[in-house]
Amino acid sequence: MSHRDYLFSLEQIGIKLGLDQIRALVDHLGHPERAFRAVVVAGTNGKGSVTAMIERGLRAAGCRTGRYTSPHLMHIEERFAVAGMPITTDVFESTAGRVRAAADRLSSPPSFFEATTALALEAFRDAGVEFAVLEVGLGGRLDATNVVDPVAVVVTAVDFDHQEFLGDTLEQIAYEKAGVIKPGSLVVLAEFAPGRNHLTQTQMDRCDQIAQFASLGMIEQVGLGMIQRCPQVGALEAGSQQDRHHPLPVSALLDGERQILLRADCIAARRGP
Repeated sequence: MSHRDYLFSLEQIGIKLGLDQIRALVDHLGHPERAFRAVVVAGTNGKGSVTAMIERGLRAAGCRTGRYTSPHLMHIEERFAVAGMPITTDVFESTAGRVRAAADRLSSPPSFFEATTALALEAFRDAGVEFAVLEVGLGGRLDATNVVDPVAVVVTAVDFDHQEFLGDTLEQIAYEKAGVIKPGSLVVLAEFAPGRNHLTQTQMDRCDQIAQFASLGMIEQVGLGMIQRCPQVGALEAGSQQDRHHPLPVSALLDGERQILLRADCIAARRGP
C-alpha cells in the first residue's frame, strides 16, 4: 500500500478527539511542532479565510510560512502549503512515509486528521518555515492542532456545529473552541452578533483560567467571514513589542488581508453575477 493510500485508509477510523495520539505521534517524529512559531485559527465560520489572510500577511512581512487547512479541493497536497504553494508530490510521499513509520509505533492507528496534522508539522519543519498558520479541524480543545504551543490564537465567529462532539449549547461550543488559547499567547476574538455577546465572556473566562495572555483584540467579520477591519491593532502591536516571543508583524498582516480580499474581488468579477 502506498503512503498516500495508507493515509486515506485512516478515514475509516472517523473523527477521534483527544490529544494522546497526536502527542505520541509528534514525539516519535522528534517534535516537529517545536521548530517554528505557530498561529492557530479556531471558530465556526471564516477559519479558512482568516488562515489565508494571516499566512499571506506573514509572507508580506518576509517570513517563510507554512499553512495547514482542510479539506482539500482536488489534491491532498493542497492542505500543506509552504511559502504559499502546496508541497510537491515527492515531498508529500516522503513526509507521509515518515509519519506512517511513526504511526506504526503507536498502540492503535491515528485518525486521518491526526496523521495529516503530523504530516503538516513534519513538512513545515523540513521546509524551515518560521511561522505556521494552522486551521483547527473540529472544536479546538481536543483537536489535533492543539498539540502546538501557539504564539497567537484567533477564534472566529462561533455558531452551532458538530453538536454531537462539542455540546448542545453555544456556550459549550465556545468553550471547546477557546481551548486553543494557551498561556502567553496573543488572543484575537471575533465579535459576536447582537444577543450573543455573552459568548465572548466564555472565551475571556478561558483567558482568566490560564492566568495570562499577552493581548486581546477584537476582529469584525463580514460576508463569509472575511476580516473587514481590526480596530485593536494597536493593542496587538503593543503586545508583540512587549514580548520578544511574539514578533507578529501586524501591519504586514493587514497588507496580506487586503491582498486576499482584492484577489477575491477579482475572482468574483471574472465569474460575474
